Amino acid sequence: MKLLNFINKIDKEKLADEFFNIGDSVDDSGVGSKEDRANSLITQFSNVCAIVAIFPIPFADIIILTPIQIMLCMKVGKVYGFDIDKKSAKDILLELSAVVGLGFAAQHVAIGLYKTILPFMGAITTIPLVWSLTYVIGNLFKHYFIAKSEGKTLNKEQITEFYEKAKLDGEKLVKNIDVNDIKLKSKKLWKSIKTKLA
Repeated sequence: MKLLNFINKIDKEKLADEFFNIGDSVDDSGVGSKEDRANSLITQFSNVCAIVAIFPIPFADIIILTPIQIMLCMKVGKVYGFDIDKKSAKDILLELSAVVGLGFAAQHVAIGLYKTILPFMGAITTIPLVWSLTYVIGNLFKHYFIAKSEGKTLNKEQITEFYEKAKLDGEKLVKNIDVNDIKLKSKKLWKSIKTKLA
């Protein structure tokens, strides 16, 4: 009950800004090719989203994950020479999600259910699900900006193809993440955020 009272009192806009700032703190000074730098960002952001996804805020994942994923879009765009703002990044996220939207929507519902109806399975199932989802979104951003840097626009078939490939790759890669490490980092970060927002 104490947690619910705290959650209800949180200023949702302030919370979203806090998560946007978490995304902004991800190191984007990588070396190597543009693709190497983009891939590094995608992996780092997948880890960050997995860390925050297990915060005990049911069905608030759009408030938590979307600001971080918007920052991922901005940083991947910058790697490919595009300096975009929050609104443009959100529009790109919505544009790409519209093509593969059912998959994203189903995953967000599953995350919410794991936190409420099946909380004992929450971290076990939520961490890989969110990590993979962010990995897929990041790869869609990467291909979007590669095409844009070549003066092209991705069509629906290309977006779907990139989505399917990234989904398969993400399912393989997610097996290598350390769930216990992510849980530990999540507890520390949640404590810090609660203190800032209290």
